[in-house]
Amino acid sequence: TVTQVNTALGTITPAPLTASLIGTVQKTYNGDTIATLADGNYQLPGVIGTDDVSLNDPTNGTYDNRNAGSGKTVSVTGLRLTGEDAEDYTVNGTASGAVGIIIPAALTLTAVTDTKTYDGGVTSNGTPTNSALIEGDSLSNEVQSFDSRNAGARTLLVTGYTINDGNDGNNYTVTLVSAPGTINPAPLTISAVTDEKTYDGTTTTTVTPDPTGLVGGDSLVATETFDSKNAGARTLAVSGYTISDGNNGGNYVVTTTTAAGTIDPKALTVSLVGSVSKPFDSNVEATLASGNYSLSGLVSGDNVSLNDPTSGMYDNASAGTNKLVNVTGLALSGDDAANYTVNGTAAGAIGTIVAPPQPFVINLPPTDLTTPDFEQAEAAIASGAQSNTTVVNVFPVGSQSPDQPALGDSSPITGAGNRDLWTSSDESDKTCPPTTTPCPPNGGTAP
Repeated sequence: TVTQVNTALGTITPAPLTASLIGTVQKTYNGDTIATLADGNYQLPGVIGTDDVSLNDPTNGTYDNRNAGSGKTVSVTGLRLTGEDAEDYTVNGTASGAVGIIIPAALTLTAVTDTKTYDGGVTSNGTPTNSALIEGDSLSNEVQSFDSRNAGARTLLVTGYTINDGNDGNNYTVTLVSAPGTINPAPLTISAVTDEKTYDGTTTTTVTPDPTGLVGGDSLVATETFDSKNAGARTLAVSGYTISDGNNGGNYVVTTTTAAGTIDPKALTVSLVGSVSKPFDSNVEATLASGNYSLSGLVSGDNVSLNDPTSGMYDNASAGTNKLVNVTGLALSGDDAANYTVNGTAAGAIGTIVAPPQPFVINLPPTDLTTPDFEQAEAAIASGAQSNTTVVNVFPVGSQSPDQPALGDSSPITGAGNRDLWTSSDESDKTCPPTTTPCPPNGGTAP
């Protein structure tokens, strides 16, 4: 029996398996790259039939970086196979996949309570507090602000911060917490400004008060008035104001102050008007009436009167028109007189002194005095005498009848004629009969 054996040497190469990462590997940001994997994060395809082959499923891996994000690459090393058939296979020693998620960590920033005086802004001197940061990270530029610039009960808000984490702050989910605060009204002093004016019957002034403490961007319109309309040393007080601050003035606590002021009496002018007239009497005395005075410059409604002196003086005693009349001692009276001054003297060309009658002398020849009918004397008197002219230095001229008045009493002579110049009576002429002796020029009984 022949037995034939045919044998040869051969090799069975282990089948290569490829392990890969699946599912999700997730954690909250903690500043490191450590990844923690579970069995479910691995898959091992390619195992034949019922072969007993398993992967060792390492639990530790590494994220590609520390920062929060999704779809991050997770890498695992140290992969190997186990089981009775493990030697029939090979496997990749490392694996990686975009299965990683790092969730941002929670960070709370909390405003702190603060109180300030109104300054027109919302800034706060407080610094927000924060919950714990991951080691190696830091927080800077923390800012909190009031919710409004206006005075009152306010809310403080976190309005600025910088997270220094190498990821522009994206490694954190930030929660902002507010805090109560207060803005107190600012003190504002509105000061009246000194002023001086001439009396005008009002308390108004052209100057405006001066504010101290007004915040930039706000504005003030204010007025002030004198405490009285009357002349003298006065007090100026703030009489009204409007604050434009966006809060109806509620951002300020206002104090007003007064200032010294003066209202000077108003100068009135007295002038002489109309006319002042008298007959020539050789003196300069003038007599005026209330109508000869004009008072200008008086404020409407004021109770002021001039004393209207009745005595004045002509510039000289000579007869003439448009003569200068001077008055002294002018003074004011009335409830409002103290608010005025007045010139103590006044002068005006309002005077007239009427000239006295001018003497009219008739010179008659002596023969006329003895002419029985005296016709020539009568004619001379009639042609030369003027109305209102007193005939002097003419002896009485007797009439043709002893019981008639002297011819000197006849028209056109009015007033005193011949002897009437001394006796003041026409009847006296009748006692002077025509004779060759004239009646005496100094009165008395005819011879």
